[in-house]
Amino acid sequence: MGGNPGAAGAQGAGGVGDWSFMIMMVVIFGIFYFLMIRLTDAVVTLEIADKVRIKVARSAIAAVLQKSGSPAPTTKS
Repeated sequence: MGGNPGAAGAQGAGGVGDWSFMIMMVVIFGIFYFLMIRLTDAVVTLEIADKVRIKVARSAIAAVLQKSGSPAPTTKS
């Protein structure tokens, strides 16, 4: 009867803490995805010879050429 009124409120708030943890994890995953995982979209790996690969910034590529020297057809993805 004369117990601590704050203790009763803390017992009922257990479910809210679970949702806030899930929301926090989703936000953190979103930050990691957009800042770290999608960062690789700006880098292209080119194979310039047999078993020789280099990584180049996608913005540094001016044109894609076929072996004959004419520009390759562009594809939008």
